[in-house]
Amino acid sequence: MTRPNDRGNNLMPLDKNIAVIQYPSLTQWLADRLAVAISALEPMTNMPLDFMPLPLFTSSIYFGTFSSPLLLKLSRGEGVSAQILGTQILQTFVHQSKPEEFNPKLWIHPKGWLYAGFNAKNFAKFLQNLITAEPMLLALAQTKEASKIRPSIISSDPALFGLQYAHARCCSLLRLGHQEKFLPPQDLEHYFTDCGTSLWQTDSGELRLQTKAEQALLLALLQFPQSLSPQKVAYGCCAPTVHGAETRVMWPLPQAHLRKQAMVWGQLFTNFYSDCRLFGDIQTHQPQLASARFALVLIVKKVLAFFLEDILQMTAPLTL
Repeated sequence: MTRPNDRGNNLMPLDKNIAVIQYPSLTQWLADRLAVAISALEPMTNMPLDFMPLPLFTSSIYFGTFSSPLLLKLSRGEGVSAQILGTQILQTFVHQSKPEEFNPKLWIHPKGWLYAGFNAKNFAKFLQNLITAEPMLLALAQTKEASKIRPSIISSDPALFGLQYAHARCCSLLRLGHQEKFLPPQDLEHYFTDCGTSLWQTDSGELRLQTKAEQALLLALLQFPQSLSPQKVAYGCCAPTVHGAETRVMWPLPQAHLRKQAMVWGQLFTNFYSDCRLFGDIQTHQPQLASARFALVLIVKKVLAFFLEDILQMTAPLTL
């Protein structure tokens, strides 16, 4: 069986070699907020009005921490010390913060690097936003590569087949959860949304998903959809927008990079499926952990479907 590909083709054309993807992104939210703070500074008169490339890296060691040499980059062009620029940017960032938004811890390294750390509460809110979100291509540079449609078949390429297999496995796990009556028979998004952020946090406030396989998947979600592009920047938007809702990536995307990303996602889900139990005693003794894992499967399934159908123009199979 295959997942019907009913994606629309009415994409907004772009002159620049980029694509715009609509999807909640913590990375994009941070980039947008930094862009707004930078554009508000007096010395920053030469910044573009719409969006700017910001070097922004996620740490695989300190989970939930971002780092950026942005201040060093700006100080070279403006003749102002990185510390002074950083202090002004952070003050503006904090001043413009809203209670309903994320609240990262911000600091400046003595060598001029900017850091932002998100806690478990931030991640719970971020993951809760992803439950009902559907990745969508909003705009696309007009290129021949972008218009090619691949045959809707099961791929013989091991990397691409692994991605298709991961999507099919997500679907089968959710079906089995329904059959065993651990999950409701329908409206799974509403069910997980009603759980609130406690779905992702323990009573002590810690993130519920703590295994290496779980956090590797969370890190991949944190880097998505920026990870679709090989560029090491996030395009921060300083024009009026919903911060973190629209991500810009280079287009067309290199096929070699996409194949590598497909392999990564397939392996990440295989590791999760192998290491993290969803059925059996865990549903009785740790039902909240089981629910969080099922919610993670639902989120990943949507990302894999988007990757297969919209980016690779391939079938997202329901079963294999």
